[in-house]
Amino acid sequence: TPVRSPTVLPRLLPQYNQQYPGVDLRLKMDVTGNLIEMLKSGEIDLFISYISSHLGSSIQTFPLLEERLCLVVPKAYMENKYGKSLPEVLRLFRTSLILSEFSDAKFLMHVKGSWTREMVDRYVQEQNFTPDVLLEYSDMPTLISLAVQGMGVTFAFEHLAKQALGNTKTASEQAYIFPVTDTNIAGTVVIGFDSCGAELYPFGDGNLSCAVA
Repeated sequence: TPVRSPTVLPRLLPQYNQQYPGVDLRLKMDVTGNLIEMLKSGEIDLFISYISSHLGSSIQTFPLLEERLCLVVPKAYMENKYGKSLPEVLRLFRTSLILSEFSDAKFLMHVKGSWTREMVDRYVQEQNFTPDVLLEYSDMPTLISLAVQGMGVTFAFEHLAKQALGNTKTASEQAYIFPVTDTNIAGTVVIGFDSCGAELYPFGDGNLSCAVA
């Protein structure tokens, strides 16, 4: 997705291209579930995605970086709800998010079928919480921007939320970031490839097809 590409690809592709200048790289983007199926069918040689569980014996993975989710919440929502007790609530939520406190909030959710949405759905189920979903969209930066503007709350990758809120003073003044500390929805960005044949070196036809989630 556009979320992953700016973070991961600039770290990998220049170095790979320098080492293997004769390889024709072909890139595409899709949700993780589709990428796994494309890898199994041979449509792609490898993928880069966020995962939090074992993908089976036929797929090997190489870890790139750790990811943690957070909840992005408009400051106006928090101020209106908690008033003078807000400082104490902020200290609590920054170490231990209480999801039930957001039962009256509108949620801006990532689309179903993505690994991110799967993790969020599992998390809210474990918390016996049913979010009031206002909209679903595939672009996480857009969801963060909508939360900053006060449209609702959204789950996002913590590094991306901090980056988005740090880009402008206005954004940092309009939303809070509360980390989700539950390790069940912490995951890793990995390179996934077929253990039966795919490797991270040029293929016989001089082409390498890679997909990013």
